[in-house]
Amino acid sequence: MCIAVWTAQWFNERATIRAASQFCSRDVPAVYDELLVTALGKWDAATCKSLMDHIRAAPDARDFVYNKLLAPAPGSPPPDSEFRYLVASELMSRYYGYQAAVPERLTQALWYPPASWDVFKMLTATLAHGSWQHLLSNLFFFFAFAAAVETILGRIRFLLVGSIMAIGAFGAYSLATLGPEPAPPTLGLSGVVYGMMALFAWFQPTASIRCLFVFFLFFRRLLVPAWLMASWFVGLNLIQLAFDDGQSGVNMVAHVAGAIVGYTLGALAFRSERKALQNQGHIEAPN
Repeated sequence: MCIAVWTAQWFNERATIRAASQFCSRDVPAVYDELLVTALGKWDAATCKSLMDHIRAAPDARDFVYNKLLAPAPGSPPPDSEFRYLVASELMSRYYGYQAAVPERLTQALWYPPASWDVFKMLTATLAHGSWQHLLSNLFFFFAFAAAVETILGRIRFLLVGSIMAIGAFGAYSLATLGPEPAPPTLGLSGVVYGMMALFAWFQPTASIRCLFVFFLFFRRLLVPAWLMASWFVGLNLIQLAFDDGQSGVNMVAHVAGAIVGYTLGALAFRSERKALQNQGHIEAPN
């Protein structure tokens, strides 16, 4: 599902870029471009695309243009109201044309804005990713732990548990970003990945996970107990979270919250499964 969603995102992004480039490069009367240059200081194809995307992302396009984009800077005299109205009208006219000509970004439609508390968006954002590297790294670790969890729980309970992890991880992000300043939207499977890692560690804390240690030309296979690996990854994220300045682009809150949800689910709902596994012996994760 994640691969299918990313493929759709990839094709949509290319179609959006082509349509936006064509729209923002079209010829318009010079006087209108001069009007925008006077108001904004710069107007070219890149500025056009960036500005149109910002207007589209705003909850209220007209309010964003008139009261935020064209609002006077603190301490500066208010602009002429007629000029401000002309600029706002021109920008809105171009935005309506952009809206009709350029398809909406699928990634933007799928991601989770933390201020929304939209449970459906929490689930769609779990399947969407920001890049193919983001996708592959998440799927690698997801398979390493979630395959065993699915074997233990069965498909129905596995899907239910994954959904709870996604809601818990993104809900925690919403709680952590409460405040007057809007927080950036988020997306990706990583909150569920950490939840599956923690849940696997609950089921089989001493199960040996085969890892490859690489140092320059030195290679060695190590056996790491599940509890230690889960603690290592969650601990690293806690340290990063303590020193995060918001520039990393990684949602450490969702990682840690996903792990907490996964382990808590195990402790509250799956005690009998853990006991049965301990009686049967270890279930090891894939290499």
